[in-house]
Amino acid sequence: KAAQTATIQRNITLRDNDMTLTTDFLIYHVDTEIANYTGGGRIVSNANKNTLTSNKGIYHSKQDVFYFRDDVVLKNPEYTVNCGTMQYNNLSEVTYFFGPTTIVGKETSMYCENGYYNTKKDLSRFGKNAIITSETTTLKGDSMFYDGNLGVGEVFRNVEIRDTTEDYIIQGDYGKHFEKSELSFVTGHAL
Repeated sequence: KAAQTATIQRNITLRDNDMTLTTDFLIYHVDTEIANYTGGGRIVSNANKNTLTSNKGIYHSKQDVFYFRDDVVLKNPEYTVNCGTMQYNNLSEVTYFFGPTTIVGKETSMYCENGYYNTKKDLSRFGKNAIITSETTTLKGDSMFYDGNLGVGEVFRNVEIRDTTEDYIIQGDYGKHFEKSELSFVTGHAL
C-alpha cells in the first residue's frame, strides 16, 4: 500500500476542534494524520490562549501532540517560552523543552536546558543549569521543581539562593524557597 501524502503551498490554514495552524508549506500524511511544516508556522489555541511559532513543526492530530524545532516561541497572556526544541501536548497543556529555554512571566523568569512546564497547573521541573529569578531572589541548582500557584521552588544539588534585597547568598545540597512568606532554607553542607 502506497503512502498517501498531500503537499500544500502558500497561505495554508489547518484547523481542528481547538487549534489553527497557519504556514506556507505543509506535507500532510493522510494515513497517519501527521502534518509537517517547514519555513515557519503559527499555531493558535483558542481554549488556552496559547500562540506558538517555530520554523519547523510536526503535528500528530490523532494524539494532539506537536513537535517544534528552530526558534520556538510559545506565548500566553501570563508567560512566554523561548527554546530551540519543544514538544507540546494540546490536551494536557504540558510543554517539554530541550536545549536552552527561557520562561518569562509577569513576576518570575526561568532558565534551563531541559525540563517541562505544565501550563494548566503552573508546575515546572527544570534540569541542567536551572535558574529561577524573581524580583528579590535567584534560585540556582542542578535541577529544580517550581509550583507557580503556591510560589514554592525546590532546588537539588549545587544549590544557590541569592537574595538581592538583603545581599546574601546561601549554598548547599537542597534548598526550598517560599515566595509569599519570603522564607528560604538550605540543608546539606549549608554555607
